[in-house]
Amino acid sequence: MNICKVEGCTLPNHTRGLCQYHQYRFQRYGDPLYDTTKLVRICKVEGCNNKHKTRGFCGKHYVRWVKHKDPLYTPPKKNKACSVKRCSEKVHCKGFCKKHYDKWLRHGDPLIGETREKHGMSHSFEYMIWASMKYRCSNINDSHYHRYGGRGITVCDKWESSFLAFYKDMGDKPFSEAQIDRIDNDGNYEPNNCHWATPKENVNNRSISKKNRKPL
Repeated sequence: MNICKVEGCTLPNHTRGLCQYHQYRFQRYGDPLYDTTKLVRICKVEGCNNKHKTRGFCGKHYVRWVKHKDPLYTPPKKNKACSVKRCSEKVHCKGFCKKHYDKWLRHGDPLIGETREKHGMSHSFEYMIWASMKYRCSNINDSHYHRYGGRGITVCDKWESSFLAFYKDMGDKPFSEAQIDRIDNDGNYEPNNCHWATPKENVNNRSISKKNRKPL
């Protein structure tokens, strides 16, 4: 009895030297060894080998996607707190509470918008001086920009990113009319080049002052 010519197959020959099993694959796909499992779509979630149901997901991940807009959603453990430091809200998903999870889902960062310093001094004179200092060095629309940012004057990284760092170095205004003044008028705003001065001292130290103008 003739058997199928496919190596390892012991089924009887059906036609053209192939058994009925391999002849079907040859006739349908042009290859008697064609792997029909390739025809079965599986879930697109990495690591999931379940059969595809709809929208690229298996039944389990599709239900999670419909209910939670996240195919990887896993129910939180009871009474578990959010993994974000100082947040005591109940976990919603992936270790985050609902608020921080939504931020992570939208922006990839659960702390976005929460990195601002909290100091309660936003209306203080020191804060306004700090904000004005940064503004005239970085905003070309400021009326005094040409005398600061336009001349290459900058705010050091330490003060640029933190009012509290500025306040720690400079402290409170020593008197009501005190202004921040740069010792070297061509230098930047930084701890070793700034001090509190009277309006008159500040004016006398400006680059437009003939008294302190340096020769070119």
